[in-house]
Amino acid sequence: MQAIETIMFFLEQENSDPLERSVSVSGYSDCEEAADGRRPAVFVIPWDASDTVKSPVFGQPVTDAGTKPRGYARPLALYLCGCGGPSLVRFDATSPGRLRRSLSALLGRAEPNGIYFVAVGSDCDALWTERVEPVDYSRPFLAGVEPDPGLAKKYRGRAPAKILVRKLVAAVAPTEAPVLIMGETGTGKELVAHAVHDGSPRRGGPWSTLNCGSIVDTLFESELFGHEKGAATGLTSQREGLMEHASTGTLFLDEIGEMSMPHQAKLLRALEDGEIRRVGSDESRKVNPRIVAATNRDLVERIRENRFREDLYYRLAVFTIRTPPLRESPRDIKIIAEALWHDEIGGARAPLTDPVLDYLAAQKWPGNVRELRHLLLRLKVYLDAESIRVATVEYLERVRDLHSGGLFAAARTPTGGEMKRHRAQCLAHLSKTDEVVRKCEVSLRPVLRGKGSDERAALIVISTLEWPLRELESLGMHPYRFHTSDAYGAANRLNAELGQFVELLREDVGGARQFWESTLRRQFKRTQKAISAEIRALEVL
Repeated sequence: MQAIETIMFFLEQENSDPLERSVSVSGYSDCEEAADGRRPAVFVIPWDASDTVKSPVFGQPVTDAGTKPRGYARPLALYLCGCGGPSLVRFDATSPGRLRRSLSALLGRAEPNGIYFVAVGSDCDALWTERVEPVDYSRPFLAGVEPDPGLAKKYRGRAPAKILVRKLVAAVAPTEAPVLIMGETGTGKELVAHAVHDGSPRRGGPWSTLNCGSIVDTLFESELFGHEKGAATGLTSQREGLMEHASTGTLFLDEIGEMSMPHQAKLLRALEDGEIRRVGSDESRKVNPRIVAATNRDLVERIRENRFREDLYYRLAVFTIRTPPLRESPRDIKIIAEALWHDEIGGARAPLTDPVLDYLAAQKWPGNVRELRHLLLRLKVYLDAESIRVATVEYLERVRDLHSGGLFAAARTPTGGEMKRHRAQCLAHLSKTDEVVRKCEVSLRPVLRGKGSDERAALIVISTLEWPLRELESLGMHPYRFHTSDAYGAANRLNAELGQFVELLREDVGGARQFWESTLRRQFKRTQKAISAEIRALEVL
């Protein structure tokens, strides 16, 4: 089903004012996940979404408590409490302020684990618009800042929040201050990070990137700090680490929220001391990289969960930039879609019509610009007409949603022929993926059976794996052929971990075997299990 934009109200502690958080939900399970540790919780939804919440598609029976009339004195809590499960009331509130007061009283009387839904009309639209523009964009400290015109061509949009991002980049880039960029996936965090580097005095220096979410534990120090020749088995040459390499440039720490706690401690010490030691060396080396970090996680929440160091957060968040999601600026969706279509995708022979642009602007885009770009790429691949109609876009969305539970929420149910053809394509694709995964596993045997540092076996495995890895990567470029995201995600994760295995194999056969035992073996099993489950599910469709 299509996502619903809600405002979740909850209490941080008893007898306090309710806190608010924007939450996009596609079913009751999303509400449970968002409310985890914050119950009771109230989800405020637009009036026209109330029928969706009560429908079976939402995934949980929700009790309809009816409508609380305007001016009727009976408290909102009496409508919602004691229903024995999630309940919904349509509340004809006259203003956001009155709604907040009623919700505060409701949360004070609610069951400890209660989840409630309150549908409101247009009088409370400010709940959403206030969150779209939560700051005063004419703040004096930015009054004289002129954003780089070149960035406007890459980070597109006319919404105040987009203009603010460009102004913030222009303000902070010339300084040496660390920058933390926060935003959902696909909102252009890396693009903004590059803009900070390009606008800084260090623009002529190196740009180094560390993906904190994918780095293997055994390689972290070697990647970040470097290593000496012979520091470990297979390390046959000296190597400069990323912090040392970027001492005259910028070090971009992507997905910083995924970094493990031990790695956070090592990074913090290096940042505070301005010194590192290469693996296998006792000599301290001065380093001075400009740090730009990015995350799609709520780091404050992760600090509360003891999953991120508070001292590292304050070290990184000297200057913060938030990249807004597409749904906060629907008018910009048309601008971005047209620019992507003409400048990047090369679809000029069939322009996007106004109805198509209106359709795109009405979607929520949980994957933001990345998701929009992928849809436009699918349009170009499948295009066989001189113009694109809304029906063309809807059909491609249905084919995508066919494997993700969105089929029955689509504007039109796919025909039997469409489903049959898509099923056959998925079966063939999954069978081929299963075959390639088994080839990869067989290719590893020469080095897994040996003991010690067997360089000949390692060379055989690297050579044998080359073609199956290319096939697996190619198969992973077609997510709509995997039936569900489980098999697709497992296959791509396996491909990434096999790449890490090969890199380890080039330097340390023993370390590669250890990686197999600790990580790769389980990923093979997960991938094969996910593919088998999807094949069985398709066979009974």
